[in-house]
Amino acid sequence: MSANLIEIAAFILVFGAVWVIYEIGGGEEIPARTKRGSVVLIEQYNPAIKAMLEYRNAKGETHRLHVKIARSFHTPGGYVFLRGYYLPSGMKPRSFRVDRIVSVATLDGAITDRRLFLTGVLKIPSHHLPNAPLRSAMPALPAA
Repeated sequence: MSANLIEIAAFILVFGAVWVIYEIGGGEEIPARTKRGSVVLIEQYNPAIKAMLEYRNAKGETHRLHVKIARSFHTPGGYVFLRGYYLPSGMKPRSFRVDRIVSVATLDGAITDRRLFLTGVLKIPSHHLPNAPLRSAMPALPAA
């Protein structure tokens, strides 16, 4: 009987540890190197920051993504990336190039200025950000 209690307690401890690591956005690292060299961590967010991004991928397709942002970094090529997870699943970490973010909204649907979000909320220094104007604005979001 006490062996069962020990097994249950061990399971609860392991499950709790995995859940905490998931919630704070840990357990994975930013890539140490790219094709052009090392990446540099800008900021780590603890707790991770939740937002909705209007994001244009490399193919030019625009998507609205619910994400949890765990860290930001820049590459020798001058690109800044956000490292995070899709919500609600959040299982596989993803990188989002900052210059492909069209607009940003909070999860309750309030649209915020992209540059203000990146410099104010995420604390990315403005000299790391592209100077290009926004390519489009996110229209009002439908109520969930």
